[in-house]
Amino acid sequence: MADTADQCNLNSESRYSCVTRCRRFGKSMAAKMLCAYYDMSYDSRELFRGLKAEQNKSFETYINII
Repeated sequence: MADTADQCNLNSESRYSCVTRCRRFGKSMAAKMLCAYYDMSYDSRELFRGLKAEQNKSFETYINII
């Protein structure tokens, strides 16, 4: 799996995010990754350990906030 965190802008103040890709190119996987990042029902820091997203200065601010 490729670490493409530098291509995502998770700091947007927009209420909605639109994930557009061709058929069979990981839309569901991308949506599940966003759910894992924001979901408060479990601590997902381990999933992002060592990835670019973890190095972002806003990582601790927004992880598991919803």
